[in-house]
Amino acid sequence: EICKNDPTTQTADDKTTMQRKGLRILKELVALHTSRYGFEDARGKLFMRLTVLVLDVTIYMSAVWVLAMRLTAGDDTIIANGNIFGLSIGQHRRIWLLLTALTQPAIILIDHGHFQYNTTSLGLALWSFHFMTLDVNPFLRESDNPAARNTSFLGPVIGSIFFSLALNFKQMELYHAPAVFAYLLGRCFRKKRGRSSNENSANNVDQQPSHIIAAVSRFISLGVTVILTFAILWVPFAITIQPPQDLLSFDIKVIYQILRRLFPFKRGLFEGKVANLWCTLSIRPISIRQRIPEDVLPLTALGLTLVFLLPPCFILFGVGRGRGITSTREEHEQNHSEKDIRFLLWGNTSSALAFFLASFQVHEKGILIALAPLSLLALDAPNFVSWFSIVATWTLWPLLNIDRLCEAYFCCMMIFWCTKSIIGLPSSTSKQTRWEVDIFTQWRLFGFIPYLSYFTMVILHVVDFFFSPPPNLPDLIPVLFSVWGCVMLIFSFMVTIWAMFMQTATNGWSSTSTNPLKAQRRANFSLVVGVLCMVYNVAFADSFLIPSISVGLMRLDQWSEKPATEKPAKHSPFCSMHRN
Repeated sequence: EICKNDPTTQTADDKTTMQRKGLRILKELVALHTSRYGFEDARGKLFMRLTVLVLDVTIYMSAVWVLAMRLTAGDDTIIANGNIFGLSIGQHRRIWLLLTALTQPAIILIDHGHFQYNTTSLGLALWSFHFMTLDVNPFLRESDNPAARNTSFLGPVIGSIFFSLALNFKQMELYHAPAVFAYLLGRCFRKKRGRSSNENSANNVDQQPSHIIAAVSRFISLGVTVILTFAILWVPFAITIQPPQDLLSFDIKVIYQILRRLFPFKRGLFEGKVANLWCTLSIRPISIRQRIPEDVLPLTALGLTLVFLLPPCFILFGVGRGRGITSTREEHEQNHSEKDIRFLLWGNTSSALAFFLASFQVHEKGILIALAPLSLLALDAPNFVSWFSIVATWTLWPLLNIDRLCEAYFCCMMIFWCTKSIIGLPSSTSKQTRWEVDIFTQWRLFGFIPYLSYFTMVILHVVDFFFSPPPNLPDLIPVLFSVWGCVMLIFSFMVTIWAMFMQTATNGWSSTSTNPLKAQRRANFSLVVGVLCMVYNVAFADSFLIPSISVGLMRLDQWSEKPATEKPAKHSPFCSMHRN
């Protein structure tokens, strides 16, 4: 009462009140029951959006920077022609790659417009890709202990911790899990580096038992690491306090409740108008959900997803084992780590697209899981990556339209397009061709696809803006977005498989065929067969038999394993399959 009218005391009281109110806002933001219906306070929104920005910079952007440094190593001493800033070719390519990865419209719109924390899980996943592809101990220098540094398995162990964190932060990281598992399983069987081929062949019999023991120990170390990481994160949920003695108890039912919420099988095949197979097949006259019983749909989606996952996982297992490893340690250090990270990025893109197209309960924003690793491959396939980035953002239009992000959508698309057009990509002087897996520059036959897709996307936008759908078909325009987006994403999935097959054939995998031209023709032929099979299924088959594409690619891979003198059978592998 004495200090009631003191201005200094009043100011202190106001500050204390504001601090208490701020803490109260944070508590209400995460309240157990009341916050589930939404919390619309402006300061709470500001706090949440700041957390997205902070996590975006500290986790996602740092991972993109580290991977960009690895992917652009070399050519740092050669000045790019016409470069007024005096940048080397490596620095110029690094800036171009960073801007391509960090200005992705879909990631910006979903995380900062639709408001999500996808970049946190994606950043943790990218960090895991970085560590698990390291073939040396990242904490030791060459001068400290060369033997321990070169034979260490610490990188994959650290990578498994980061990926476990990403998976527990957001369960959609399961889209990357098969590719990561296949690669790490192959890493368990990778032989020690630094030995010549003659020495390996001479000591092959003596090293066989020790090699098996090393593989088993590596597998156990990965398993123990993943189990411990999951236990640290999950056990606190299951520990409860029993009154009145306040005894600690472990309730497994809580874990079951969490799993039920993480995998909501009762919510149906897909969420909204997502551009995947199940949404496309649900339209008339196909109506796939009426043809297959509801309890069988999850198993059908699982089987189709597994078929799609076989080619990339098979390739990644071989990459993890170290197929095509050069004999000397110097060549190994220069090439193998870079080759691993590139294959892992392609494989995770293919795995994520397989889940997005065929798995159960897919959301529109799941396309970000495929977009993040692919955006870091802009130096390998610049035209394809730019096209896919625009397509992925375009498929999100129905969701962004509901969120009233139309202006932000067009602004982000124009920023990305201008960044791609203004900053030129200098050609590399290295012997390795960086553009060998860009389908739009490698095959002129597919050069019309970007223009056709852009034209169709613009036409659908015009129809959406200026025309109203018929009263009996209120969802006509979102369904058209979904169907055309599904067609483009199926093509993208086949391109990722083609790119991986082509790189395996040109990086010394095949022991029977060493002609790069033949390997390129075989990879191109697999893509053509897949496209023709898709067209045939759409036009003539009773159902959309997309699994035949992956089956055909697998058969073609079996042909590539045959001796060079043996030719494949004259009949097509798809004829008997369609008869069956």
